[in-house]
Amino acid sequence: ADGDAALIAEVIEWAKSNGAYINEKVEIKHIAGDLSGIFAKEPLKEGEIATSIPWRLIIQGPRYLGRNFCAGVEGAIRALKTDPEYQSPYVRYLATRPRNFHPAFWSEAGRKLLQEMMGKDLPPGNMDKGVQKHLDHFKCDDMDTSDDDVLQAIMLTMTRTEGDSYDHLVPFNDVINHRNGKDYTADPVYNIGENYQIVARRDLEAGEEIRNSYNKCEWCHAFQNPPAFQRYLLTPHIFDHYGFIEPFPQRWIVPNYRLLFDVEELDNESGRLKATFAIPPSPLGVSFLKSEIERLESMKGLYDGEIKGIPDVELNTIRDYHDAILTAYKVAYEQAQHEELSDEVWYKGRDDWYWEEEKDDDN
Repeated sequence: ADGDAALIAEVIEWAKSNGAYINEKVEIKHIAGDLSGIFAKEPLKEGEIATSIPWRLIIQGPRYLGRNFCAGVEGAIRALKTDPEYQSPYVRYLATRPRNFHPAFWSEAGRKLLQEMMGKDLPPGNMDKGVQKHLDHFKCDDMDTSDDDVLQAIMLTMTRTEGDSYDHLVPFNDVINHRNGKDYTADPVYNIGENYQIVARRDLEAGEEIRNSYNKCEWCHAFQNPPAFQRYLLTPHIFDHYGFIEPFPQRWIVPNYRLLFDVEELDNESGRLKATFAIPPSPLGVSFLKSEIERLESMKGLYDGEIKGIPDVELNTIRDYHDAILTAYKVAYEQAQHEELSDEVWYKGRDDWYWEEEKDDDN
């Protein structure tokens, strides 16, 4: 954490000296482990700018490759391979970010155990395939994954880039964490070619974290296309793509059983949760939840202690994700006992059963 603080201080000084605006009311604070965030030191008003980064400080992919994930990776590779003498503090900061938090970069044994725990029905699947799964998905050819800079560039592009094209690495914005609901407190504003801003979307009190949404932001492709939003970048996909377990509120989907439901906290103190089905569940779907709860309960003791060949950070994440899935399924199953079950979902098409009008969940 101390090393990160020094690096972050260098990035702040470098950015300011190159025309960036960092509101004096905000600060970057260490949260836990390798996680930091941006917080309000003093109250912020709705619409107030937290940061404004000149466009020239943003790392982008080469334009001849288009605006896409592969171009973003290429841009990050070029930045990382710049002679250290000429690297910016921001690039030096990015070069030191760990990869071991993300399942795509785990040991083979860790990835296999994760996929075994998840089972065959929870998307997106193929968690045991590692980084190649993502390169295949985005159709990135000729990536030398034996090169450490290439692996680092892939991780940075997956977890820290901005925009639905995954091709912008923006200083400070990559420290802003994800949250939906009332704790979704800031939005990015693109002024193409000029700057990239983070703006408060409501009044914030001192001490509140400035958080963006990775899947409901107004510029997110998945948000602008509601059918895609129902199944892409939901809680399981956020884990797969960004490498973290989404805090509440969560949205879970099990396409094979046509289940789509939200899990959220009733309040911030009691820890009580409630589930809301976006689509009325079927008897088959509820039966699946019951059997999966039993399967996951039976696996609880399998991850205790050490397992040869699997680092602690991987085992801890598997345990945490196991608990997150089990909790979500239990809350949904309990709610299902009060629902009117229906087979109507099975009479809808494969790609439109999850359609619904998106609701405002800010309150």
